[in-house]
Amino acid sequence: MINKKIEREVIRKIDTIELMEDLDICFKYFGNEIRIVCPFHVGADGYNLSININKKVFKCFSNSCEQNGYNLVDLVMRLKRCNERDTVIRYMANLAGISIDYLGRNVKEVNNTKKGLAFKENTLQYIRELNSIKEKGNAYFKERQARTWHKELLQCRYAMNYLTKERGLTEGDIEDFYLGFDSNGKEIIFPVYSTEGKIKSVIKRTLLEEKAEISGKYRVFGTKSECLYGLKELFNKGFDISKLILVEGAFDAIALQRIGFSAVAVLGDSLTKYQIKILNRLLPKEIVLCLDCDSVVKADDPGKEGMLRMINQFSKAGFDLDNIRVIQLTGFQDPDEIPEAEFRQMYERRIPALYFYLTQQIR
Repeated sequence: MINKKIEREVIRKIDTIELMEDLDICFKYFGNEIRIVCPFHVGADGYNLSININKKVFKCFSNSCEQNGYNLVDLVMRLKRCNERDTVIRYMANLAGISIDYLGRNVKEVNNTKKGLAFKENTLQYIRELNSIKEKGNAYFKERQARTWHKELLQCRYAMNYLTKERGLTEGDIEDFYLGFDSNGKEIIFPVYSTEGKIKSVIKRTLLEEKAEISGKYRVFGTKSECLYGLKELFNKGFDISKLILVEGAFDAIALQRIGFSAVAVLGDSLTKYQIKILNRLLPKEIVLCLDCDSVVKADDPGKEGMLRMINQFSKAGFDLDNIRVIQLTGFQDPDEIPEAEFRQMYERRIPALYFYLTQQIR
């Protein structure tokens, strides 16, 4: 039988979002919580069970439900319809990358002497450290490297001038998105956050033209495919995400958020399966595609290839295409270049994705 200490360690290490996705449970985001349909009481309607993403505790808001105060293992047992607690703990441990057998072997009571207890505690701490490499890597990025890059940016007039004068960013934008600068590589740093607020990757944009010509303007370190750039900032600012604009680049998302639009960047001209999962769980009433003009085949078809690709992806994923709209950037290359008044006019003229798709197929 798996002891309580190991159970607590597994709960501490499990990623709540990854757990729900692996269980194929539909949920909605509410700040630092997610909500699901409560599996504990009959007649549950709506997303009435709230799970704190970081604390790993849950609460049902129904008056008829008494299943509050239990831990995440109890919830998974119910969701999986499994009465074997050890089986569920092993499932969660495997998902979290923890070896129960190895952990259990090292925390087993060898004897009741102080030496044995000290050995147990030291070994448990060592296993914790081994099993938290990924977590510590994210903490390193977030607490040290990202902070260092941000300070370097604020102290570098050259980089600040590029962002504020050439790209039109405000000091508020720089703080909100926690942008940085790598003085060694002369690169602007964009931290890319997961839905839990952890840095999953960084995007580096070089300010050296000769370097850009050789290896491109942007480099990515980490996994950008699992994130929507700017989503964390939308939550932080309390934006309404019922109408969500998808753009390609980080600068585009920053520019549109500045003028009040709920925009996120997919960091490319196609969606990944992880991004589609995030959008499916956000459940926006309307998704608006607004891609760069540089992904076009013809000058009069702004964003054609990327738009068609995304519409196909949404269709295959089961999205209602009646809720997908398209903005065509006539006369501009990127969304962040467009004056606010003109973009608002383009937004009002957005067209149904299905209409766009059919008209492009006819041409």
